[in-house]
Amino acid sequence: MSRFDPRALVLLFAVMLPANLYAAYKLVRLALDRKGGADVVSRTYESQVREYESLNREFSGRRPVVFAGDSLVFRFAVEEYFPQLTVVNRGVYNDSATGLRKRWESTVSGLLPGFVVIMIGTNDILVGHGPDVAGQLDGILDSLAPGSACVLSIPPLGKEFCGKNDQVRAVNQVLQRVVKAKGQLWVDVFDDLNGDDGCLSVEFTDDGIHLNGKGYQVVSSRLREVFAPWVK
Repeated sequence: MSRFDPRALVLLFAVMLPANLYAAYKLVRLALDRKGGADVVSRTYESQVREYESLNREFSGRRPVVFAGDSLVFRFAVEEYFPQLTVVNRGVYNDSATGLRKRWESTVSGLLPGFVVIMIGTNDILVGHGPDVAGQLDGILDSLAPGSACVLSIPPLGKEFCGKNDQVRAVNQVLQRVVKAKGQLWVDVFDDLNGDDGCLSVEFTDDGIHLNGKGYQVVSSRLREVFAPWVK
């Protein structure tokens, strides 16, 4: 049996040390980048909420139709899709059902809306909090008179996230029951936006999460049916 040479161990350690240090550096850098990204998202969210609160104090329009939700709402050019109505967009990037409920009074109900359109839940699904959506929405709808809100279903997700669409369907079923039990209007756009493969159609999205112009045209078409009695 050959005799163990401790110098070989030292040599091996010396060879591996730079690689290990580099790997450790990459891990630390990744953690810091993620934390920094999360901090930026948090600051952006808080800044948007504060801006809405400030705008609400200056708003003097007649009882508007307020669109509330996450980035799917934020990106929705509602003023251009519904020019006959007084509409206000209160969507916030990276919002969740919990976040919307927390900011509801300061950013939505403070406008004294005549009607509210809500689309929320995509981010909850993506981070595994889908079961929270119905409870938070239930709390929001408790503050509204029957017939004063329309809730849009959570849209399907694209191919990269398509495995979560069974959960989207399940959450939508619960949401539908909650919305109807509160005497509000439920508008299901899931099937309208879904492709033959069971994922959000590439025709209606550029990133598998957010809607593009064609996607918003589909949603707008469904909402025009809701608004038809008010538009002369």
